[in-house]
Order: sequence, then structure tokens, then C-alpha cells
Amino acid sequence: MLALALWLGLLGPPAEAGSSEVCLSLAHFDFGERGLRDATAYLLRYTHDLTDRYALQGSLGMSFSSFSGSVEGESLEDEPATVSVWYVSVLYKFRITERLRSFTAMGIGGVTRHIKGFRPEGKMTFNFGGGLKFLPAERVVLSFGIRSFFSSVSVGGFSPSSGFISFWPSGTREVLEVGSGLGVMF
Repeated sequence: MLALALWLGLLGPPAEAGSSEVCLSLAHFDFGERGLRDATAYLLRYTHDLTDRYALQGSLGMSFSSFSGSVEGESLEDEPATVSVWYVSVLYKFRITERLRSFTAMGIGGVTRHIKGFRPEGKMTFNFGGGLKFLPAERVVLSFGIRSFFSSVSVGGFSPSSGFISFWPSGTREVLEVGSGLGVMF
């Protein structure tokens, strides 16, 4: 399989600015100590390359988990739970080779936990992460990424000499996503 992927990598040009990508991904959601059992997530991503360096990415995902803890005054043990996520991110891409690229990502989104018989609980999140994209063929993308979703972000000062605003994650880490996917460019 790897030999086939490497052979296909010799065909066709790499992705250009202005191209788009749709990717189906499987990911592992780590919920930390929130009463939710870690779970496999299914995600659909759309990425549009604005330039050689910048892209916008939107993602929808869902995982099926179980919850143990207290909700609305009731004590639950291994109750089925569904967790959905959505986010919009800006990606900054680095070309390693013609076919291999790394990226950093940051954006906003939301995480919603739904336990059967209870009101859904949603939270706004900020995400930070990065990953690799491999282009084995002209229109095929294999990706690997990791993102952390936090409940808030701290904003520091503005540095006029560098033009940067400093910020960093704060609050509680809601989800850690580690995933890979297969996509098609158009």
C-alpha cells in the first residue's frame, strides 16, 4: 500500500492556491476528566486554499461515547452520550517537499454534549493545533492532525515593533482531537 502511495506521488502537480479539498476523517476524542469516555469521532472537513500559505477550514464531527457523573441533579453511570463538534479555522501551511506539507491551525467552534433524556449542553471553544498533509496523487490528500479545544483564550499585549498580538489558550481543555483522513481536491 505504501509503495502504491509513493508511486502515485510521482504523478501530477501539487495543490495550488485557490483549490479546495473535502476530507473524511476518523479521530480520537480525548475528553480528559469530564465524565465522558474517550471515543472515536467521524468528521467531514472542507478546506479552501486562499494562497500558497493560508487556507480556511470548516469541520463538522460527531462521536458516540458514554457519560458517568451528575447531570441536572441525577447520578448517571455509563449513560450513552453523543458529542458533536464544529469549527472554522485558519491554517498556515509550510511546504516541506512537493508532496508533503505541514500546517498550524487556530480557530473558533463549539462542542455539544447530548445525553439521552437531558438537554444538550453546548460550549463555545477556541482550537489550536497542526498537522501534516501528504499529496500522493494529483487530487488525493492524506492528512494527520492534532487539535486542542479550549473554553477560552487569553489575549496579551500588542507589540508595535513586530506587529503581533500575543494570545494563548486558557480555561479548560474541552477536547483533544487526534485524527487522520482521506480527501479529494478540486
